[in-house]
Parts: sequence; structure tokens; C-alpha cells
Amino acid sequence: MFFLDKGKNESQVAEIVNGVHGSNTITANYVQFWFRRFLSGMPVVKNVDRITEIIKVDWHVSSRSITQELNIDHKTVLNYLHKAEFRKNLDA
Repeated sequence: MFFLDKGKNESQVAEIVNGVHGSNTITANYVQFWFRRFLSGMPVVKNVDRITEIIKVDWHVSSRSITQELNIDHKTVLNYLHKAEFRKNLDA
């Protein structure tokens, strides 16, 4: 991901890696796969603090409301809430 931060494209990264580790070590398509995978995780990190702040303001806020407010995927919000051990309290 160092090369992604340096502005290199998939073909350039594949060429660099293949130059160091031997030809046919990696393809540009596989580099693209990892770039996408890496980039898809970045918004989660940026939004964790924002999700926490929303919950601190309103403990009863729904995950759907958080999704709409932050314009992020619902599953991302649910994953964060699960990892942070936020649970529904169904005891009456």
C-alpha cells in the first residue's frame, strides 16, 4: 500500500514487485484487487469516531440513521457496532 500512497497505478506496482521478487510474481489485476480491498477499509477507520460520537449523543439512534447521516454502508455500521460490543438491550 506504500505505492498506492505514492500515486503509483496497478501496472507500475506490478512491474516494481516483479522486478524485485521475480517475473510473474504478481499481476496488475491482483494489485488492483488489493488496492480496492485496502481502499474499501479506509472509510471505516475514518468514520469510527463519528459513529461513536453519534451514539454518545443519542444512545437510541438506529444503525440505519447512522448509515444515512454518514452516507456509509449499513453493514459497515453494523460491523463497527458489533466489534465495539454495542448490543440491543431486550430486557424489559
